Amino acid sequence: MAIYPGAIRKLVPRTFRRATERNRINLHTAVSNSTSLYPMFSKGGACSHFYVREDGTVEQYIDTDRYSAADLDGNDATISIETWDGYTGRPGWEPPPWTAAQVEALVALCRWICVTHDIPVRLAQDSKIGASSRGISWHRLGVDGAFPRLPDPRAGRLQRGGGMHYSSAVGKVCPGDARIAQIPGIVAAIGAPAPSPTPPAPTPPPPEPQEDDMGFYVYADSAVAVYFFNQARGKVRLVPPAEWSAIRAMQTGAVPPLPVDERRVSQQWLDRIVAFGTY
Repeated sequence: MAIYPGAIRKLVPRTFRRATERNRINLHTAVSNSTSLYPMFSKGGACSHFYVREDGTVEQYIDTDRYSAADLDGNDATISIETWDGYTGRPGWEPPPWTAAQVEALVALCRWICVTHDIPVRLAQDSKIGASSRGISWHRLGVDGAFPRLPDPRAGRLQRGGGMHYSSAVGKVCPGDARIAQIPGIVAAIGAPAPSPTPPAPTPPPPEPQEDDMGFYVYADSAVAVYFFNQARGKVRLVPPAEWSAIRAMQTGAVPPLPVDERRVSQQWLDRIVAFGTY
């Protein structure tokens, strides 16, 4: 069984033949504003392997080791992906471009399919049986209609010299002009290395060891503001009263006064400080 790890699994209660080869991925537009095609596909008739919602959520309806029922003559060797398009039903409606979320989802899904089923990451050229129809394909490649001639990418089956019919309908624009224009970029992204996960933030280094914590003591007010001088760095820290009392009990000495608001030691002050002990 081949199930895409990134999909919501909604396998339809239907039986499909086991596939023996996988040659292409066919991209479709669903002509639907629905968040799921499961209710429709469960009843019979057409059914694709996947559906990609507007927000990029992927649903899987058929194991990709099985036929789908979305590409007529190509069903035996095709993995089919339907996509949301926000169909409105208004005259002249055209499928809009895939959303950024859909494009991202299609890239990830197609990359998985290509790796899982050994499908080449390249643009299919037509629907003819053989190498030219292998790769990333789209429904219109197997649809007859009055489409533009080659080299226009919107060309259909007839304009490309025939091939398998992916639909019995004539003039079906699936997946839409705007979406066909996006497919080369999707193929390029599929072939690029998958993005690496964001590395965790580095662990902050532990505080520097205080190798120089043997220094001089001075005070401005023996009860309020006593400072310990780190001689190497020329900086001070406030000595808590209890620590100062302990030092006074163990050591004797005399030190010059220092302003209470002083925080850095100039060479002048260092020269004036009288050493009287360490701890």
